[in-house]
Amino acid sequence: MKEEGVRPNSLTFTAVLSACRHAGLVDEGRKHFESMINDYSIVPRIEQFASMVDLHGRAGRLTEAYRFIEMMPVQADASVWGALLGSCRTYDNFELAELIAEKLFRLDPQDVTSYVMMSHVYANAGRSEDVSKLRNLMRERELKKLPGHSVVEANCRLHRFLVDSKPRHSWPTV
Repeated sequence: MKEEGVRPNSLTFTAVLSACRHAGLVDEGRKHFESMINDYSIVPRIEQFASMVDLHGRAGRLTEAYRFIEMMPVQADASVWGALLGSCRTYDNFELAELIAEKLFRLDPQDVTSYVMMSHVYANAGRSEDVSKLRNLMRERELKKLPGHSVVEANCRLHRFLVDSKPRHSWPTV
């Protein structure tokens, strides 16, 4: 883009940061984030902040990710905290995970994803009592984990398939 004289926009940087985080290119991602601000005067959106947190988290730099959140000029939302919670699960950082989960439970008490992820953190730590407490809390709040599913279009119709469900119709007709 630079060679062609095309000016990147916010969406361009979201895509670049996503590529960096999936490739584990922390320093490269940081460089692009800073360039977005300093060279192109683009004010980061929450998506870019979440990407930076995820970039650090996936690389195991959980403390850096947490500091990054603390330094953000905007309030971190559930997507930002959720990115770090996922990394805490991956790297078995139970203490930080609990701190983040509390924030997520306050930010969006009806978002089942945070509860399920924290349940997995507790399970990985062998803390079955905490898993039970969390599941009871989910029941009290009437939160249910939705099953995974896929949607396939065939013959101009959408067909939804749930994980572990028995098909209602046979594949040849779909």
